[in-house]
Amino acid sequence: MPPESDGEKTEEPTPKKLQKAREEGNVAKSKDLSDTAVLLAGIVALYMFGGYMLAGFTDMMTARLNFSETPFPTINEIVPFLVQALKEMARILWPLFLVITLVALGVNLAQIGLLWSSKAFAPKFDKLNPIKGIMQKFSMKNLVELIKTLLKVFVLGPVAYYVAKAEIDVIPGLLNATPMQTLEVMAWIVFKVWIIIIIIMFIVSMIDFVYQKYQHNEQLKMTKQEVKEEHKQQEGNPEVKQKIRAMQREMVMKRMMQDVPKSDVVITNPIFLAIALKYDTTEKSAPYIVAKGQELIAKRIRDIAIENNVPIFQDPMLARQLYDSLEVGDEISHELYQAVAEILGEIYRQKGKM
Repeated sequence: MPPESDGEKTEEPTPKKLQKAREEGNVAKSKDLSDTAVLLAGIVALYMFGGYMLAGFTDMMTARLNFSETPFPTINEIVPFLVQALKEMARILWPLFLVITLVALGVNLAQIGLLWSSKAFAPKFDKLNPIKGIMQKFSMKNLVELIKTLLKVFVLGPVAYYVAKAEIDVIPGLLNATPMQTLEVMAWIVFKVWIIIIIIMFIVSMIDFVYQKYQHNEQLKMTKQEVKEEHKQQEGNPEVKQKIRAMQREMVMKRMMQDVPKSDVVITNPIFLAIALKYDTTEKSAPYIVAKGQELIAKRIRDIAIENNVPIFQDPMLARQLYDSLEVGDEISHELYQAVAEILGEIYRQKGKM
């Protein structure tokens, strides 16, 4: 098996890449699924509210087009006449519009969630590139769209034909039916045809949705180098981070050395370790470490302590325990309290503080 090239997009998109694509409006979405859901919503709404809408249109046509009682509107009256007619149509059709709108919103929310991207509306001048446009015509995406279109034509057409043909025996019986009865039967045949078509479209759209998710993921895949660059950006440049850590260590060291003269005692082992302790009840409830270090830093702590007349106490075991278990600023633990208290007590007695 040949080794993978760093230029091949073999890596799954990172959360940052997915979020950036989402902010740009680049999300996996099946238009067929949305169209099928809206079509189904429209058919169901017509089935549920068809009687209400038919009665409304009948009343409106009777009232508006009965020019035997009401004269035909003049030129000055035609605009108010049309506006009033549109208002009445809106009143009749509002259940259909409401159901379609809610279903359209629901399907889009189910596919992509809440999303508003101003970048999606920004003009994309690269689309004006004729060469790129020609290449897109022969892309895999357009090939899939062509296959779906052919599938709809060669599958949905015959299905609609055979479903309608199965109901052809009903038509002769409509010769003696009233116009309303004829309309109801024809509406039922159309409804049945559309339900079968929608079921097939729903299956196709679900397959399309899975494909759109797959294609979107493939489109956003990254090369190994892109993943490395993104990790480097998130974690920061190693050289810069190293300089920052060095500066932080320097600041901590400087602060420690400034606090050594204020300490009450420096405990050593006696050469390799040095720990400066301070006991101030206004700051902490127990003695705490103001500085610690080993080797050269320990020597520097001892030198500053000598320069500032800070007592130095040699206790190798206690020095090791303090160094290993506590950090600068930490109060001494309960296990070490007795040993530290005895040292501080002895120092205070020597200074005459007790």
